Amino acid sequence: MLMYENNQHELFNVTPALLQVLDTNLAVIAISNAFLQATMKERNAVINQNIFDAFPINPDDKSADGEKNIRASFDHVLKNKVTDILPVQKYDIKKPERDGGGFEVKYWKVTHSPVLAGDGSVKYIIQHAEDITENQELIQSVEKLKKNNEQLKESYDFSEAIISSIHETLLILNKDFQVKSASKSYHKKFLSTKKQVKGKSLFELGDGMWNNPKLRDLFNSILTDNSNFNDFEIKLEFPSIGEKIMVLNASRIIKKKQGKELILFTIKDITEVRRMGFELQLKEKKVLQEQIEAEKETLKKLEDSEKRYNMMLMESPFAISILKGKDMVITLANDSIKEMWGKGNDIEGRKFLDLLPELKEQQFPALLDKVYTTGIPFYGSELLAPIYRNGKLMQEYFNFVYQPYHEADNTISGVTIIAYDVTTHVIAKNELIRSKINADQKTLLAEEAVKSKQQFLSNMSHEIRTPMNAIIGFTNVVLKTNLDNSQREYISAIKESGDALITLINDILDIAKVDAGKMTFEKVPFSLSNSIATMLQLFEPKMHEKNIELHHQYDPAIPLYLLGDPMRLRQIILNLMSNAVKFTSKGKITISLTLLKEDAEKATIEFLITDTGIGIPKTRLHDVFNNFEQAAAGTTSSFGGTGLGLAIVKQLVELQGGTILVNSELGQGSSFGFILSFEKNKQEDETAASKPNENTFAEAAETETVKNLKVLVVEDIALNQLLIKIILLDFGYDVAIANNGQIAIENLRENNYDIILMDLQMPVMNGFEATAYIRNTMKNNVPIIALTADVTTVDVEKCRAVGMNDYVSKPIDEKDLYTKINKCLSKEI
Repeated sequence: MLMYENNQHELFNVTPALLQVLDTNLAVIAISNAFLQATMKERNAVINQNIFDAFPINPDDKSADGEKNIRASFDHVLKNKVTDILPVQKYDIKKPERDGGGFEVKYWKVTHSPVLAGDGSVKYIIQHAEDITENQELIQSVEKLKKNNEQLKESYDFSEAIISSIHETLLILNKDFQVKSASKSYHKKFLSTKKQVKGKSLFELGDGMWNNPKLRDLFNSILTDNSNFNDFEIKLEFPSIGEKIMVLNASRIIKKKQGKELILFTIKDITEVRRMGFELQLKEKKVLQEQIEAEKETLKKLEDSEKRYNMMLMESPFAISILKGKDMVITLANDSIKEMWGKGNDIEGRKFLDLLPELKEQQFPALLDKVYTTGIPFYGSELLAPIYRNGKLMQEYFNFVYQPYHEADNTISGVTIIAYDVTTHVIAKNELIRSKINADQKTLLAEEAVKSKQQFLSNMSHEIRTPMNAIIGFTNVVLKTNLDNSQREYISAIKESGDALITLINDILDIAKVDAGKMTFEKVPFSLSNSIATMLQLFEPKMHEKNIELHHQYDPAIPLYLLGDPMRLRQIILNLMSNAVKFTSKGKITISLTLLKEDAEKATIEFLITDTGIGIPKTRLHDVFNNFEQAAAGTTSSFGGTGLGLAIVKQLVELQGGTILVNSELGQGSSFGFILSFEKNKQEDETAASKPNENTFAEAAETETVKNLKVLVVEDIALNQLLIKIILLDFGYDVAIANNGQIAIENLRENNYDIILMDLQMPVMNGFEATAYIRNTMKNNVPIIALTADVTTVDVEKCRAVGMNDYVSKPIDEKDLYTKINKCLSKEI
């Protein structure tokens, strides 16, 4: 026993299985934590105790014969020296006094396996138990329901008063499937009244949702074949109560006195059971993960132990093997893993993939190599793998861990495999919750795909915006200098191309946000008339250049101030106006806003932009709202664009509950518009609404609050440092530069700054880490504005979470930067 304790104590402590080891006197000499947890016992109350003293029977349960059967099994193992698998046993567990005492009902599946000494005698008995109480209670509930149904069929007197008072959800139908009676439970569950149900065909109820072809066939078979149907599972979507998963039973009953044929139809709602089943699966996985984490220290000790070949390890029900070197040569394999692989006993010294060539094309070799090269363990839960059983290749489910094998000097020389067959558990679980698991797997795959796409777009945004920040920024700087006409034309062309590229990136990110379900909308007061006027000013130079007239019609009945998202409204109208200007070479463009409906709370407005441009064929009208779609193949080469603008417009409108309008005639022009509802701003005052900035950018630079500021710029790229410094010096600020977050913290310890501009991705210490340190460790509340080339929702939320006051996206817009600096400082003041 001492040898056992020295070598195997830790292994039994952390195994996820319910295991205990007994000597031939049935005294417990080792027990797993999982067994103690399942039986609510403390280790010191069990070790060295007779198993039946440690786990006394329930004296109040005279019908239980668990103790007798387990004693008989022990006798059988000791006498015949073979493993004994018992049928399901009821053996209640005594609860601790702190939990109220008494006994808790438990059902178990138990296996007893002998461990033989060198002389062939039994030295130990390993007891492996599996708690199946929940499954057994479910089976008993189903059997009880069936028994109740049979009793109802034999003795029910069809009294309306009795039927209506039954708690079970049931209907009595005649042979034409019309409802003769319904229980109160039915009316309560399906939100119906007696008048709405009685006399109606079953297939009319629930707005026709019961009119299911398979269900009709089952009911018809009851009458034609004089049979019944049991445990028919179905999922239906009811308008009044939503989606329900139900188990249905129906039996044909002949009412002897009246000679009538009736059908007893019972309904069991298992929607919550399915949900709880999935939650249980998640909890089980979490528990397994925690147990595997606890095994790390134990595995490290076992890997370097010279006594790893002792009998208990080799006879373990867990499949254990140690693979050494890059070629994964098998240096240790216990009996369980040899049985699992089915390659005989002489496998030590062979390469893993030479022994198991069937695994070469699967994920396991790559996983082993990753653990070997990185030192990071891999945990597999319920993975399907090919194994040999009785000479036949089969697919079995396993929980396993690949753990790096460390030598005494802590170098990694191989990988340890520990596996456990959970095929029976997985099959049983899948039978109970198969439909739920399939749905969750599809959802998980879809979410992972969306996350991958979001991460890719985030990375591409950062990689493109970083150089574009320097290109567009220095272009703006050069445009402020004295240039001749040709130079100004060339530089302007560079700026226009850069702006177009940034617009494309923003469009793609917006599409990604919509796809990921992360597009959000503000609800702030704003003046619609001011917003429209400001937007139209942007198009006046281009329309003047193309000699196009601009007409606008604004309904005076529209409320002065509304609640909504002016930035997204601006994005929608700018896209529609840009298309109108782009595709119109002569004539006019008309924008009209009309109040369609108004009440005390909301105003519904129609926005319509009509042009005299090239028009769109009728057959292509709806295609232009798809991503990367344009009206014709040559549109891009003739007019430019990516085909994303209208796709974004449609999704932004519909996400706000609006409707897209479109009408066009080829060669005559097009009308694009939308209808949106806005909440009314009850304050109806200008101070509550956002208004166009009446001061120009140049005028704002002269205000009192922006002079003599001391700014710390934290940025690792030299070009960006130079650009931001030029911009800030132009504002009249004092500028200090730090190459990373760590240097910024050192500067902040020695100097006071009015505001910090913080890049996010930097070596040594990034912007998130630096901000968290400034806020949490230094307790400094200096305003911090993030400089980010990644403007996805995730990055913006992370900026706010670590304590940043605001953010400016790259390429940096000077006016936006200046405005946000003033905004942060005004809050400080």
